[in-house]
Amino acid sequence: MLFKLLATPLTGPFRFVEWVGGAIDSAVQAQMNDTDAIKEELTALEKRLDQGELTEDQFEEIELELVMRLQAAKRRMATGERS
Repeated sequence: MLFKLLATPLTGPFRFVEWVGGAIDSAVQAQMNDTDAIKEELTALEKRLDQGELTEDQFEEIELELVMRLQAAKRRMATGERS
């Protein structure tokens, strides 16, 4: 106990960085597995194509990535795994 107390000035920053890293990882995992967010991105992508912001090739490339993310998220949800 005394050692932990004395070592806190040295280990505290490392524990904080570890905690922040875990929080960031959790947020990224939640975003990657959020099928609704991916569907919203697909809808926004279609709007960008309709408005002429993207070429057909750009649209297809991004759409493929999003569809693959959506499929992977659905698989992870079905199996209960984290990415």
